[in-house]
Amino acid sequence: MYAVEVDLPETPSHDVILLAEDRLHTVPSPRELARRISIGEPVVRALTPQEADTHTDWVASSATASPQNDFCLLSFVCTFRSAPDPRDPAPFVHAVVGVELESPGAAPESQPIAWSISPREQRSGSTSRQTKVAMTGKFGIIEPTFERTSEGTAESLAVVGMGERHSDPEWRFRSVNGRSLVGDERISMVVRIPAGQLAQATLQVSATVRQRRMGLVPYRAELPKQVRQVSLRQCS
Repeated sequence: MYAVEVDLPETPSHDVILLAEDRLHTVPSPRELARRISIGEPVVRALTPQEADTHTDWVASSATASPQNDFCLLSFVCTFRSAPDPRDPAPFVHAVVGVELESPGAAPESQPIAWSISPREQRSGSTSRQTKVAMTGKFGIIEPTFERTSEGTAESLAVVGMGERHSDPEWRFRSVNGRSLVGDERISMVVRIPAGQLAQATLQVSATVRQRRMGLVPYRAELPKQVRQVSLRQCS
């Protein structure tokens, strides 16, 4: 099975505003958190067998398996940051990044789906802004690998992706070893869409923060329009 690398352009990142969920008889403080999570503007790139015309396996498998479908790559970077005040760390305990794939007005059986997702499962002490995504001949994404330093950096972040072959994939992040959830993570998926059909992706983000006075407080994100919803029409 051959693999091909797709170059990803650098895109602007946008800060996300986190709003505390209401609790019974209490008002979380602070109600709003800023500059703790940012999302890079999503990249959408159409995928065609011709992109890998030197890799016979890719051309044959894609043409045979999906004559009535279009495929595209959707990718973006999610960044988790520490609190600016070290005296009040308010660390992230876990977070969820979800993507809803939809063709408005289309029948349930004609909705776009996440054909392949990345990462699926990963534990890492540090992550980086990857600039390439590697895919196999059947439009599967190859999981990136990370090298450990000789010092043995302690793992601080774990992520599990789920929802492959569904219209609502999501990634669940959690801190490990008692460390704060901090770092960059590139989220990528190959989306399958019925040929010629319009489609869109809507991003959703939530997080739970451990606060000194109130314990675990759930927050939901208000995403700026540049990252909240993206058209996948380039796939048509």
